[in-house]
This record gives sequence, C-alpha cells and structure tokens, in this order.
Amino acid sequence: MMPDNRRNGELEDLVLDMIPQKDVVLPMAENHIESVPFGSERFDKRKRNKALVHAWLTSLKKPGQFGRAVESNLLDLKAPLVDSFVNWMVRLYGNDGAVRS
Repeated sequence: MMPDNRRNGELEDLVLDMIPQKDVVLPMAENHIESVPFGSERFDKRKRNKALVHAWLTSLKKPGQFGRAVESNLLDLKAPLVDSFVNWMVRLYGNDGAVRS
C-alpha cells in the first residue's frame, strides 16, 4: 500500500501528487505517454503513472532521479500526501530508522 498506506500505488504516485498543478512539463509528458501507438507501448498500462513520472523526469538537467527533482525545487514538499507518507514512515521506522513491529 503506497504511497499513503491507504490506497494502492507506488512511489511514482506520490511523486506525481507532488508535481505542482502549474508545472508546464507534466502536460507534455502526458502527451508523450498518450501518443505512443497502441501495441507499441513499452510499459504495462497498469504502470502508466510510473511511465508518466519518468517521462517528466527526463526534463531535468540531470534526468532520472526523484532526488534531483527535490533538489531542483520542482516538487511540492508541502503537498498533503507528503505529510501522510512521512508520518507513516516514522510510525513504521521511527526516527532512528529501526523497523517497528
């Protein structure tokens, strides 16, 4: 259960929720993903958000990593889902990184 321990998803779903509404590259990445001809997709349709986020990440000066998007201030770290994710991680691992049972 990711990214908020309430709904199904992956880390890319969290990142997608962190991309600001006014981002100009995200619609271009969406157009790219949607323009791949049917049958020529190189990603599982169930993984569309993963493909979308990685297409968006290619616009970075050093593409490919979520951390670079954070360093470049391109993600909204105050998005509501971020707090839920951080709180879940703290409950799971604590502040010291040890897994809680």
